[in-house]
Amino acid sequence: MTKRSASSALASLYDPLGLLIEHDILGRSIWRSICQETKEWDVTISHQLQQHVVRWTRESTRICKVVSTPRFLPYDSELILSTDASKDAWGADLRLKSHPDVRLSAKGGLYVTANLSWSIPRKELDALHRGLLWARTLSAYLPITTVYGKNQAPVNNLSPEVPIYPLVVAIDSELTVYRLRRPANDERLPSPEKRRLQAVRDLCAQLNATVRHIPS
Repeated sequence: MTKRSASSALASLYDPLGLLIEHDILGRSIWRSICQETKEWDVTISHQLQQHVVRWTRESTRICKVVSTPRFLPYDSELILSTDASKDAWGADLRLKSHPDVRLSAKGGLYVTANLSWSIPRKELDALHRGLLWARTLSAYLPITTVYGKNQAPVNNLSPEVPIYPLVVAIDSELTVYRLRRPANDERLPSPEKRRLQAVRDLCAQLNATVRHIPS
């Protein structure tokens, strides 16, 4: 198996809503390992990486056959945005409070090499910031306050009209919640944290969002 054929296999999963985001990120992680091993497209990759690609592809086929999602969910309750980060990746997940077992959409990604050395608290704050930015881009289609981008045209009203609820943001970082509630302490922090904390506060004000600590 060459790097080119591995790329084709790992790009075979089409999941625009991010319903299988964990599996998708696993595929991206395998691809990162392949790129670290070789830069040449027609070079045969190691046997171990070939096995990873084969297993991932088989699991993709299996998951797509057994995992389903409802065609319709009523917007009848608050929207829950959950964000989190690990050493290697970040993720955000959207669900309705009335249907917590059904994922509406999700988004995530691997941290670039330059950011892998960040502390976990910084990565968790970054994940929160990315999650809120993502929710804002989708706000016109969700039961939350709509915030249009600079060059975004308003969408036509939906029928029946979508109700508006406060956005609840769930995170497991008690430190992040503490820092968000105490802007007077921002000056003690490095510039990246200060910028993201203020950006998160601004996004929460725009989206009428409340960040809550959920113990992991």
